[in-house]
Amino acid sequence: MINFWLYHTCDYLIIVVEPSRNWIRVAQQIKHLCDLSDVNYGLVINKYQINEYVDMIYQEMWDKVIWSIAYDEWLFSYNYEKIHDTVKQSISNIYHEIKVFKWSSLIERMRKLDKIKWLL
Repeated sequence: MINFWLYHTCDYLIIVVEPSRNWIRVAQQIKHLCDLSDVNYGLVINKYQINEYVDMIYQEMWDKVIWSIAYDEWLFSYNYEKIHDTVKQSISNIYHEIKVFKWSSLIERMRKLDKIKWLL
């Protein structure tokens, strides 16, 4: 269960979304909570494929997409030696994007939330 007090427990949230209608709806709900509570977040498109849902993700949340990961059967079978190099590179890029993110402190976020909580 995700709730409004999410900001107490994390500095950065990675929302993994698959290109389907239901996953997009869930990602939008999580995004809304993150925006309300000033939690830093990024989106990873999992099992990337070119379709209308990927277009929707980029149209609605393009500024928060950090990377995408293509489907790889070896990843799901935990056979890491056989994972395709493009998937390994995607995982490395996601890690890099998280490392270079400019963090805000929990105290800063709590002060900001304290100012807006009376408006909600």
